[in-house]
Amino acid sequence: MVLLWQLLTANHVDFWLNFTKLPGPADVLAEFEAQLSNGTYYQNLLASMERILLGFGLATVTGVVVGIAIGRSRVAAGALRPLIEVARPIPAIALVPLAILLFPTSEQGIVFITYFAAFFPVAVSTIHAMKTLPNVWEEAARTMGEIEAGGTGACP
Repeated sequence: MVLLWQLLTANHVDFWLNFTKLPGPADVLAEFEAQLSNGTYYQNLLASMERILLGFGLATVTGVVVGIAIGRSRVAAGALRPLIEVARPIPAIALVPLAILLFPTSEQGIVFITYFAAFFPVAVSTIHAMKTLPNVWEEAARTMGEIEAGGTGACP
């Protein structure tokens, strides 16, 4: 595949697809090596990782909290589950124009899009985990809570 890419770009093929302005694999590799020797590459990589990890971290925390609330409470499930199911099918890439309008910096927009993309899988997985939790484990947790709270230790 790389050989085909090199042949198409080296010969400036302009048939069905236009390869006249596309750099070849050798050009891409040379530029990548130049970027690796430059310190800004690593600064940009670190900044991107910070944005992604912040968005994913926020989505993980809120997704787990919302998932536990929905899995444990019928009231929370009735209030939040329909909202989740309405917003879940929206692709994160569709929110790019909205993020550009809402957030003054690209940093915040990237964190928002990452958050949106990660929130729903985390929340839905937590909801399913709560629903498949064996009753014995839930009863054991309640019993342990009674003991820690200074109760008699008897099962509720």
